[in-house]
Amino acid sequence: MPMLAVIALLVLIVVLLCTPRKNRPQQVKYSVASVAIIGCLYYLGPIAIGIVLASYHFLIGHLGRFWSLVLAIAIVLGFVFAGAWWIDARDNRAIRAGSRAAFEKRVQTLIRDRKYSHEKAVEAVSRLRDQR
Repeated sequence: MPMLAVIALLVLIVVLLCTPRKNRPQQVKYSVASVAIIGCLYYLGPIAIGIVLASYHFLIGHLGRFWSLVLAIAIVLGFVFAGAWWIDARDNRAIRAGSRAAFEKRVQTLIRDRKYSHEKAVEAVSRLRDQR
């Protein structure tokens, strides 16, 4: 057995000994998932980087550096905004379904981020909740 595998198993044993007994099955699942993700990145990462670099060099040749950078930033921001929209829609569905925790979380967010008074925040979230 390779020395690296022995070291990895010893680390896993130490981690499991430091974990409470009731949490050990979950810790093993996380460890196996982590090893699988790291393995995929190790073997598939260079291929993915090669594809991205080849695509980037192709874009630079056709669009130039500036427009290639603008396109890359637009794609990344598109993913960020889509994720934010999805999370907001999920929270809105929870509020409309009557989740008290989601309601309070949105009220606290409005108070913290938009500087609403408590009454104004409750009113705004109540309007959102009552929209169907």
